[in-house]
Amino acid sequence: MIDRLAAGISYQIYKKQLFSHTQIRQIQYGLQALISETVKIVFLCMLLFLTGHLKSGLFAMVVFSSLRIWAGGYHASSYFKCFIISLSAIYTSVFAGLNIQNDIIFFVQAIFSFCIIFKFSPAEHKNQPIISRERRKKIHTIALGTFIIWLCILFKISGPWKYIGMNAIFIETLTIIYMLFIEKTLKDQ
Repeated sequence: MIDRLAAGISYQIYKKQLFSHTQIRQIQYGLQALISETVKIVFLCMLLFLTGHLKSGLFAMVVFSSLRIWAGGYHASSYFKCFIISLSAIYTSVFAGLNIQNDIIFFVQAIFSFCIIFKFSPAEHKNQPIISRERRKKIHTIALGTFIIWLCILFKISGPWKYIGMNAIFIETLTIIYMLFIEKTLKDQ
């Protein structure tokens, strides 16, 4: 459905002959991403609101997505799977942060996450390869900087927010590991 909508809009733009065929494909991909993310965020917010966790869920989404943009991670094969994985990641971050508030676990998650981001970010996806070494280095630096900024913020705040944020970071790093594991498994076959 999302693909058809993006294709329909792209086709209408293409008929006006304002862009090349390659540019239309890029526009279509951008529309697919914009529409799917908008739908996903709206549904996530509705579910978070209905369960009384809108503020903490939004915080987890901001932390998770701001790091994911630069660090990369697993990409689901369908919009529905992406929604389920995102829903699981956000709710796990929130519920674990509300129920498990332990500084030792916080520090272990922070060290683990730093090591994974330092070693493997940006986790490259086959559909969006990073072409140049310079760009890879720049994105790696931004991913580390984003992690360090969030870590500093989380050290300063207290209560469940601190742990919700760290859980979101930790789950994002787990998606990097999972993606690398899937890629290695596919290469070995």
